[in-house]
Amino acid sequence: MCERKSVFAFPEVVKNGRSVSGGHQGTWCTPLLLISAIFLPLTCCSESTDSTWLEKRRVELFRPWGKGNPNVPGASYSSDGRGVFEGNSLLEVNDQIVTLAGARYNSWVDGYAGMWMKTIRLSEGHQGPGAADWMQEKNWKGEAVIVNEKVESHRYALMGPRAAVVGDKIFFLSITSNKSKDALSSPSDESNLDVRLYIGTVDKSFVGDASVHWNGPRSLLVTFMKELKKNSWKDFVEGSGKSVVMGDTIFFPLVALTHKQSRSCVIARYRHNDENWTFTRVALDIDDCTNPTLLLWKNELMIVVAHNLKNKVYRSVDMGLTWTDASKTRRYALTNFQHHADDVDRGDILSVRVGETDLLLFAYRMFFSSATAGNRPLLLWMTDNKRTHCLGPISTGHLFTGAFGALLYTREKLYSLHQESFSSLSSLFFTNLTGRLRTMRPVLDTWKTADKRVMGLYGPSAAGTTNFKSAEPSSFDPTTGLVGFWSTASNATHWQDEYLGMDGVLHGPLKRVTTGYTMEGCAAHVVWPVGGESENKVYHLISNGLTVVMSVAVHTAPKVRIPLLGVTVRNGSNWATDVGIWYDNKTWAQMGGDEVGAVLAMEVGKTYQLVFTVKGGVARTYVDGRRVGAERGIIVPQSQSMEVDEMYIGNRDKAMTKCSADALNVTVFNMLLYNYELSPADVRTLLTMKGRSAFETIGMSGDDEEQEAESGGGSMLWTLAVLIPAIVLLFGAAAFFLVRRRRAGTTMPPATVHHNPYFMNATDDTLEVSK
Repeated sequence: MCERKSVFAFPEVVKNGRSVSGGHQGTWCTPLLLISAIFLPLTCCSESTDSTWLEKRRVELFRPWGKGNPNVPGASYSSDGRGVFEGNSLLEVNDQIVTLAGARYNSWVDGYAGMWMKTIRLSEGHQGPGAADWMQEKNWKGEAVIVNEKVESHRYALMGPRAAVVGDKIFFLSITSNKSKDALSSPSDESNLDVRLYIGTVDKSFVGDASVHWNGPRSLLVTFMKELKKNSWKDFVEGSGKSVVMGDTIFFPLVALTHKQSRSCVIARYRHNDENWTFTRVALDIDDCTNPTLLLWKNELMIVVAHNLKNKVYRSVDMGLTWTDASKTRRYALTNFQHHADDVDRGDILSVRVGETDLLLFAYRMFFSSATAGNRPLLLWMTDNKRTHCLGPISTGHLFTGAFGALLYTREKLYSLHQESFSSLSSLFFTNLTGRLRTMRPVLDTWKTADKRVMGLYGPSAAGTTNFKSAEPSSFDPTTGLVGFWSTASNATHWQDEYLGMDGVLHGPLKRVTTGYTMEGCAAHVVWPVGGESENKVYHLISNGLTVVMSVAVHTAPKVRIPLLGVTVRNGSNWATDVGIWYDNKTWAQMGGDEVGAVLAMEVGKTYQLVFTVKGGVARTYVDGRRVGAERGIIVPQSQSMEVDEMYIGNRDKAMTKCSADALNVTVFNMLLYNYELSPADVRTLLTMKGRSAFETIGMSGDDEEQEAESGGGSMLWTLAVLIPAIVLLFGAAAFFLVRRRRAGTTMPPATVHHNPYFMNATDDTLEVSK
């Protein structure tokens, strides 16, 4: 699925582009590294069979049904002999996993057959080697919660939110209409609503076929109709968002349709102790709100809503009375990700705690260009609301637009219920995703290690080693909003992000140094394809702005002005422009725009701190904290869909007119990327903290090169003597290992700990990552 950092990796240094590791230096690797190189593809190939592992950990819980199918007890069937299920809820209550699914009489119309439930009791078998047997379909109990008779003259539509759990009780709010879903938005003032509350009790001591005892439904039609008239709303329309519980109150997200055909998000609060209902319109800065889902994050209530084909996130600190756009708070990485989720996707978000860290897990479909949009796998993501990481696929099957997905985290186990389509039919699959959780702790440890390294460079402990004057005490945290850090991690093709995000692609003659690269000549450059043809963006950059910070040591200076740091901005009409930082043998200058503005003198042999920001159509440049370019910054023409297409360091043909062979000779190191614009005060504070860290070249001396050349022949014989037995031994061990794993079938291989992919190709049964 993703690139994997081998557990068999050994300490190494880079010498003239080749990997050399201790001991015998007459070849490109030692016997141990050779064995690792042979075995590494075997570990990586296991990712390509991810769909096979997923198959062993899932069960088709609700499948298309017809006459006499025991999957749907008590239901009639349609004229075409087929009925389909749509997901509603995945819950855990009193040691029972409960799944709820709405049923339609056939796949083409909205005939609402009712609500069905399947349950399974958590037991010793739900974990460990017996997990696969525990979740088999025969162990689930099924029963009907609601059964509607088929009505020929009209069709029923289910519009209620997902169920909530309080104690040992399930609260399911059923909102239905005897009109089709399409007719709900018609100009007619007729409502035709039916609102009922179903309460199910799970009693551990209950003995019988039913695992949940449902009380008779309580009609709420009068309560809801009164609220429609009070607010001059026309109707409640479809919304299947997630409910939350705070104390003794359940918050149900609803959507109200006005007489002007606009949609307003509404929170219906139900205090179950005294059966009291109150309604609050969610006052947002948008005029149309659909598909709301609620989430509790630490001490805040958050709501994710669909608007203009994208999702937006809002936060409330007063239990939903007032709301603010979370994207205006730079710490929320979830807002960044949600920008790319389809507004009709019915994924899920839940909060978990790992050690002392609060995390959000969410399931959404993969982002693809239109050429591959027909099959978008469902992926599991994690975020600490500072950074986002892909944990791997939940499903590589066929997910149609608006497919249902739900997550459940209980007893340190993770499960999902999601919908897949087959032609015009669909099924609901229950999947054990616990194996994916093993990746979370290593990812968190990696993020914490990177934070410590950044604080060592820019934190208070680094201050005092710079020429900048001390600033006033500041609350500025150099790791807040920091989504990328490129320093010591790299391989032969990429400069890797220490935060496991986007890796830079290496081009041309580059010489590795401990914390960066020395770039020489016209062809040397590093590119981060943030956008481009791939829609699988790890982070979205432009709405809140971006900031690039890096250290640059100038060894020689070009005679003509050339770009050193560039950002390509592109809009929905495929119009693009480049902005960034130029330099020549005398000055630093701002790239892009019609006005050059102020320049700053440049000295060969000196190390500089470069900062480049873009926000709101304005780009600004700082060199050692001093503004370069026009005072107002570069004015970048904007459109609503404008985004960063790519970032690059070094020479890009499209940005150059002339280049001599010795034009570029710099070392770039310790590069940072923020998902917001640093203010001038932030820049001053950051560079005040900055300790001018030195970079150390990793290279061979002339004596080492001569030694390597002299020992080449002998080392080749020595390598061959080890190669053949190593291959035989490792292939035998690998075969034994793979056979044991297939027989056991108890653990899912974790997704890669190292970086999120930025491009994925999906087929029917594989999920392949391409670089």
